[in-house]
Amino acid sequence: MIDKNSGRYNASSPDEQALVEGAKECGFTFTQRAKVGNLNKIGIRLSDDSEESYEFLKELEFDSTRKRMSVVLRQDNGDIVVYCKGADSFVKKLLVLEHQSSKNMGLINSQI
Repeated sequence: MIDKNSGRYNASSPDEQALVEGAKECGFTFTQRAKVGNLNKIGIRLSDDSEESYEFLKELEFDSTRKRMSVVLRQDNGDIVVYCKGADSFVKKLLVLEHQSSKNMGLINSQI
């Protein structure tokens, strides 16, 4: 959330605050999280001053079994994306598994 008086970010954890502040340094400024009708919207301002908004669909909170936290968003064009943060050693293993799975599917599809 953004403190309306100071303009500073307030987050539920120091790492979440660091991610939002780091994104801002890279040209992706979190501008709002608001309820619009039945929708939860998130606003982002890009370095070229254009705005993007996302519909916040679901948060999968961090737990010790998953070792990660994820959010599910719908972009303005209707695409659904998942952003994940977590223990680097655990997330890296998931990426390697997904890459291997994709390569194996390519082999299977090329043989059909």
